[in-house]
Amino acid sequence: MEEGEVRPVTSTVVLFELKRVFLRLGKPLLWNTVGKSIVYNCEVKSLTPEFAERSAEISHGTGLHALDAMIVASCEGVEELWTTDRDMEKASGIVRVKLLS
Repeated sequence: MEEGEVRPVTSTVVLFELKRVFLRLGKPLLWNTVGKSIVYNCEVKSLTPEFAERSAEISHGTGLHALDAMIVASCEGVEELWTTDRDMEKASGIVRVKLLS
């Protein structure tokens, strides 16, 4: 990576949610390409006991659903969380949230 470039960060939870969408749409083969691209181009945060505990704290403190809180926990320390999910605004005190249309 060149100086000044940023590497996107995602979570195994996001991979789960996206694959579920592709399966629901009946596009599992397309997911194979998209999923590999995400893993290749992003730092993927995995679930750990500490991650689970922090996710529970975020869920309790913000009222976010469990999976959303896990996504927020994986974003701590990043510059900005990009999402189309308006509920994520509840986490604006933890990470800067940028709503996409």
